[in-house]
Amino acid sequence: DGYDVMGFPLAKPYLRAQMEVDMKRISEGTRAKADVIRDCLVTMQRVFIESTRRTGCIDDAVARHFERAGTGADSVLLQANFGSCGLCNRPLELRQDGEARMVCCQACRLSLPVPNKGTVAVRDPLHQCPICRFQALSVTTEQEKHYDLCPRCYSEM
Repeated sequence: DGYDVMGFPLAKPYLRAQMEVDMKRISEGTRAKADVIRDCLVTMQRVFIESTRRTGCIDDAVARHFERAGTGADSVLLQANFGSCGLCNRPLELRQDGEARMVCCQACRLSLPVPNKGTVAVRDPLHQCPICRFQALSVTTEQEKHYDLCPRCYSEM
């Protein structure tokens, strides 16, 4: 759905069919291998650049078929106002959906996984991830080890 909206019918076998025709032409000697590779790379690069620029189309297409993590009937609000969203600066929620814990921004429709075990808390509001500027979280493991974590990068800081 998302790629179709962007004008790339990737679910259809057009690109593969064209590549197969070109490979047959290579074997027949009517096309050069380098030309086929170049044309294929140009096409794929165009698709890649446009699809990464318009990832929202894919997000919207997936959202039509699946509910967003943290919004289902089984989702439990563990803590409201759990820091602020690094995209829109609105409050995040800490939610549990089955075994998975996540921070969710209802305004951005964003769900980010956090560790399922241990304690997760908001770190100093001014402490942000140096990569994406999201507010850092403090995690305490069951073995009482502490580390800071970026929920967006899901990396230790």
